[in-house]
Amino acid sequence: MMSAWSAAPAPVERILKVVRFGIVGIAATATYLAVAILLPAIGAASPATAALVASGVSVFVSYFGHHTFTFARKGRHDFYLPRFLLQWMVLTGAASLGTYVLTDILAMNYRLAAVLVALAYAASSFVANNIGVFRDG
Repeated sequence: MMSAWSAAPAPVERILKVVRFGIVGIAATATYLAVAILLPAIGAASPATAALVASGVSVFVSYFGHHTFTFARKGRHDFYLPRFLLQWMVLTGAASLGTYVLTDILAMNYRLAAVLVALAYAASSFVANNIGVFRDG
């Protein structure tokens, strides 16, 4: 039996996927902020160590959220997780390089650069996850 959601036209499903992607992104970001702020506040880690731990925790919130909720995959973590981690490392490097180019070479205000990099990261991540990481193969 087909549900109303499974019979949704392709454009509606694409919009819903983008919304789910955003929800997972917000959850991963909130996780990062909670860990990065909480660990130093309770004396469990320095801010730099807390940022590293927060990044690690949030990347797994992102992975499992996108795997289960955004792209509705089941199992096969040995297939999807390495691809996700590679995509995350490439995009993180690109974000750092992009920030350097915008601020140090092009002399852009760092706040504007951060916003532009964050938007480019989110869009690139969606594309990479959609056509690469979570495609069936």
